[in-house]
Amino acid sequence: MDADKQLQLTADTLRIGDWIYHPDLLKLEQGSDSVKLEPRVGQLLLFLARHAARPMSREELLAAVWPRRVVGDEALSSAINKLRKAFGDDRQNPTYLETIPTIGYRLIAPVEAMTTKSEQNIGAETRTDNSFAKMLRRPWATSFTVIGVLLATLLAIVLLRPGEKAEPTESVVGELTGLPLKKPTLLILPFANLSTDNTQDYLADGIVEDVITDLSRIDAVRVLARSTSFTYKGKPTDPQLLARELGISHLIEGSMRKSGENLRITARLVDTVTGQNLWSQRYDRTVAEIFEMQEDVARNIVNALSLSLTGEQLTRVTAPPANSFEVYDLYLKGRQALSQRTAEANMRAQDYYRHAILLDPKFSRAYGGIAVALTRYANKGWSDTPKVERDLALHYAQKAVELDPDSPYAYWALGFTHLYRHENAQAADAVRKALRVAPSYADGLSLLAQIYNYSGQSEQALELINEAMLINPLYSWDYLFNLGWAHYTQGEYEKAVKYQRLALERNQYATYARLVLAASYTALNLPGEAAWQVEEVLSYHTNMSIRFLKEETPIQLASGRTKQYLEHLRIAGIPEE
Repeated sequence: MDADKQLQLTADTLRIGDWIYHPDLLKLEQGSDSVKLEPRVGQLLLFLARHAARPMSREELLAAVWPRRVVGDEALSSAINKLRKAFGDDRQNPTYLETIPTIGYRLIAPVEAMTTKSEQNIGAETRTDNSFAKMLRRPWATSFTVIGVLLATLLAIVLLRPGEKAEPTESVVGELTGLPLKKPTLLILPFANLSTDNTQDYLADGIVEDVITDLSRIDAVRVLARSTSFTYKGKPTDPQLLARELGISHLIEGSMRKSGENLRITARLVDTVTGQNLWSQRYDRTVAEIFEMQEDVARNIVNALSLSLTGEQLTRVTAPPANSFEVYDLYLKGRQALSQRTAEANMRAQDYYRHAILLDPKFSRAYGGIAVALTRYANKGWSDTPKVERDLALHYAQKAVELDPDSPYAYWALGFTHLYRHENAQAADAVRKALRVAPSYADGLSLLAQIYNYSGQSEQALELINEAMLINPLYSWDYLFNLGWAHYTQGEYEKAVKYQRLALERNQYATYARLVLAASYTALNLPGEAAWQVEEVLSYHTNMSIRFLKEETPIQLASGRTKQYLEHLRIAGIPEE
């Protein structure tokens, strides 16, 4: 029987294997156990249930759960991992969700529709178009309504249970360091876009990213990283709850409204201990005055925190990024496109950056942006002439530093470019300069840790990644990857396995996390586990080989530790050619 007909989604609940799923409550139940799902995760489960036993491609799932939105594979992988965690499923021996290499996923548990209301009690609910089930049967007509219902449900859960985290985040930092946060610690939340045009999100996000980067230059304050900040985008927040979760002492939040050439920005600085507003301001200006607004916000935050800066330090923090709003706008659009991690989006980003450079040949950030874009384009295998892209990238990155030798981003771009030219020493030198300019630059700390790992210097990598995790407590999978890799090179294979498995829970297509995991299993004399990880890598990275690792990744072969890594991978089954 067709799965869509079988499920007849007028039912209130579904039985999926040993679990009961309540779509309207976004809740799974098994006996006394109960697991709440995020809205997108709940949508994904319902869609898979409607097509139970059928292989579903990643493209189909992305289109169904994230309609009209450009998201990467990582969003889907993360949602799948959360479902597996909710079911307690084993990815290698699944009873609920099966991975089909190079294709997608399949719900293999039996699915049964359950009706908990009698037909007479359903009444008008089934005769109208307001039921959750009917909305999901017509996603092409009501997707915005569905999203609104899901967000409202999530908001209700948060409001009814204010003391409970929606999804507890495992933190490795306390276990590893036990270090208190001695400096004032600041979280800058994404500004709400109150414009009628939702496409203006990139501008609100860009303003916040710039304030984060600018304040990271101040050694007397620790500023949490962008990825931690943007975890809270669009979510209700409680300053004192955030203080307990993240160890922050201060919080900045605000909003932006753009209408034609007019721009309104509001911002406030909150002491999370007392809940007191230390500073707040509303600006009504034109877009041409955006840099003056950003400068005033940064200056007032510095004053409210009673930070003592020299005139030179204050100038660095408040310097305008470009010579006009038009140029800055092009740069922000390029940054947004580059974050999408596809070949087409990368090309769009390059075009935005080139246009910005034409309008302002002295705009350092655009040179750094195009350097990163070109390096990624070559490194991802999208280019037929990777050497040309890497040479151009180095030219642009060096120009970025020449134009603004006080820019942490320019040095980061130079370090990133050198690394994927296999120039590890130059890469490390460039990123160290970025950190001298901006000591709280989490992305700089993370990149330098990665460089040290590629160079076999695990002790330095561990120190840096621990500090990066303090600044970025809601860290992404790559922080865990670097942590696990450092433990591997120190011979601490059990810890390496632990952190690489955590990394894969957040991104199951993290190829290099699988490789380090395979090497660690080999070192622990677990050949079956190692071979399984290698098989997974080869299922979607068909040209993976020892030769590829030597030629395309910046591993320094002179290090005995990296030679051991390659030997472990040979034993695990990575082919030589």
